[in-house]
Amino acid sequence: MDKYKYAARFEESEEVYRNKALWFLELLDKQLSEGGYLFSHNVSLADIAISPFIRQFAFVDKAWFDLLPFIKLQSWLARHLNSHMFTKIMQKVNTWSDGN
Repeated sequence: MDKYKYAARFEESEEVYRNKALWFLELLDKQLSEGGYLFSHNVSLADIAISPFIRQFAFVDKAWFDLLPFIKLQSWLARHLNSHMFTKIMQKVNTWSDGN
C-alpha cells in the first residue's frame, strides 16, 4: 500500500506497485461474492479492519480503481464509505495551528 501510495519514495513506478496489488484486490472481490461481506452476509471485524486500506488504495487513483472489473469490491467499499459508522468516525476537523 505505501509503495503504491508513495511510489516516488521507492524504486518502482506507481503503476508497478499498483499492478502488484491486483491479485489481492481480485481475491477480495471473489471473497465478497457470497454474502456481500468478506465472511458472511453481515459486516465483520475483518471488513472493518481492511476497509481503510482499500479506501486509501482506491483514492490514490480513484478513476483507475473505478474502472477495475471488481464490481463487488467497489460496491463493498462504497457501502463502508457511506455507512453511519464511517461518517461518524471520519469527520473532518480544522487543521491544528499554534494558538487554536
